[in-house]
Amino acid sequence: MAVAALDYLYGTIRRCLKLPVEGGCIRGALRYRVSDTPLAVLICHCRNCLQRTGSAFSLSMLTFCKNF
Repeated sequence: MAVAALDYLYGTIRRCLKLPVEGGCIRGALRYRVSDTPLAVLICHCRNCLQRTGSAFSLSMLTFCKNF
């Protein structure tokens, strides 16, 4: 059951994500381009992440180096 749910979620992300994804920092000093679906997307609500981002959560993504 859990594997089927993860396959469904991964397929949904893959259909909704328009690749490649490009972005960067607000100053323009850093740019990035992601060319394949992330391995994982993480949302954290711990106190450290709240303070670091000044937001209600921190969003992180794991991907292979070749896709970043």
